[in-house]
Amino acid sequence: MGPQYSFNRSLGTMDLFTDEEEKKGCLITAGTLDKDLVVCGDIKGNMWFNQTSEGSSWSSRKPAHSDRISVLKLTDCSIISASYDRTVKLWDRNTKKQVGMFVCGGPVLHLELNPEKPTEMVCGDGQGKLYFLSWKE
Repeated sequence: MGPQYSFNRSLGTMDLFTDEEEKKGCLITAGTLDKDLVVCGDIKGNMWFNQTSEGSSWSSRKPAHSDRISVLKLTDCSIISASYDRTVKLWDRNTKKQVGMFVCGGPVLHLELNPEKPTEMVCGDGQGKLYFLSWKE
């Protein structure tokens, strides 16, 4: 077993372990947490979850993008993922189903939510373009 990474929260801790699959090129490239939900993404475009209110078990890795996940963000209702595959995807936080997608001109390198209105965001791609996006929940 490889290195161990720990997340500390006010009510407990959670450990991430590097396994043999990750050593072969499936490294974690993005992660985020909010309240009781932890979301991770990897170099192959897979995404997986841990809902700490339901215990401490991780979901299996599922394909979300066709290339590296570069950014993950959480709102009260949504999961937002961005990738080198040029897409920004919107997922329902409860069902984990995709509910929207935007295609940029290049790999998505940065993404930030508007803290005053989390249905608005700005993202930047590898071609130097900025995109101002919004959606209805």
